[in-house]
Amino acid sequence: MIRARVLEILAAQARRTVEELDLALPPAAQGLDSVAMVEVLFAIEEEWDRPLPYDAEAAPATLGDFLSVVEARLSA
Repeated sequence: MIRARVLEILAAQARRTVEELDLALPPAAQGLDSVAMVEVLFAIEEEWDRPLPYDAEAAPATLGDFLSVVEARLSA
């Protein structure tokens, strides 16, 4: 459930379908700059009512990495 919802949030922010997202690519390659990724995090925080710190310099390299980090933090 976490994975599916986070993918929906990412897709909405990128203005793509979930199926169009390539988890092997970096966010910027899919129209998700650092501002967009912060907005994604805000949406996730709001939905799960949990803070998720974001450090642009230590940001995961791919959407798949980002998804793994978020899933781990929300599952903990």
